[in-house]
Amino acid sequence: MNLNNKETFFTLEGGCDKKNRLRRSDARLTEQEVARIDSGELSLEDLDALVARKAKIFKYQTQITIHADFPREVGDRVNDYAFLTNNKNGSVGVRYGAIDEAKRQRLARFLDYEGFRYCRNSTQHVFNLWRRFNGRSKAVGYLGELKTRYDYDALRGLIYGRIDIYGQEAHGFYYVALAITVNAIPEANIPEFLRLMRCKPEEEITAIEEAKELEREASRRKQEQERIEQQERDRAAWAIKREKMLTEMRRDHRQITDWPDSDFSLCLVTKTGRLVVVKQFRQKNGKILFRKYIQKEDPYALSRIPEYQKWNDLRPPHSCLDTCSISDEQFRQFIADGAVFAF
Repeated sequence: MNLNNKETFFTLEGGCDKKNRLRRSDARLTEQEVARIDSGELSLEDLDALVARKAKIFKYQTQITIHADFPREVGDRVNDYAFLTNNKNGSVGVRYGAIDEAKRQRLARFLDYEGFRYCRNSTQHVFNLWRRFNGRSKAVGYLGELKTRYDYDALRGLIYGRIDIYGQEAHGFYYVALAITVNAIPEANIPEFLRLMRCKPEEEITAIEEAKELEREASRRKQEQERIEQQERDRAAWAIKREKMLTEMRRDHRQITDWPDSDFSLCLVTKTGRLVVVKQFRQKNGKILFRKYIQKEDPYALSRIPEYQKWNDLRPPHSCLDTCSISDEQFRQFIADGAVFAF
């Protein structure tokens, strides 16, 4: 077996109908049936019901085509992808991604505990089981094991899709994968499919999920408690820092106790103990729109603020914003807190 490049060792897939360019049925569908097609909840059983109503359905490699008389065009996007096509001959193309997605999600719940990952995008909906090996001999050994692990003929008979086993070498590693593409699956076949895949019974999976949810809830409570405690520590540190800053500002600057009656440059001491230098440039809808400079560390120490003569001097690129705002109510609260000073 050559694993230097991607090589498929095992494939099971069904046949496809021949392409039909003319519409093969004039069976008239109802609005409810068309709504089901473009709802994203279409199932194989819905298609069987359309066949019972004399619609013709042809299965191709990547989609099925419904031949009937539609009362309207179907929408193109289903399950986040453009899975539906209104054909010129009046038929509708439905990519397999728009069929039995709810069933595949149910299968994914069980197969996840067997190591399979459900990969779904605009072109595929496949359950992948893959392993990476450092040595070629180990990869070849696992490949032989994988080829006999399941009854693939029986599995293939339960689904519309394909089963592939392949190997590949990339970046010094050897990869072996089992890919089960489920285009659709009859509801009645799901229990046997899960049995052949050796999946855990639903009761056991439910118990595992409930235990995991209890762990997640305990973790969330712990994180929330830690967050609250950290907030309390932060508020205490901010209060000390703010009081120190307010003391320094009262010593060196004039405190503003009323609403300014003209354009102004002011300093606000925030609740987190940071200094915001504010320059008003217009008011709109009850808000002061301003540029702000957040005082952090040196070289922008409090003692240096009076050295700035022009507003543009207060524009260090890492901390200056030109579209900030503060409401009248917030500004008045800063004044009431004794946290506004002349600049």
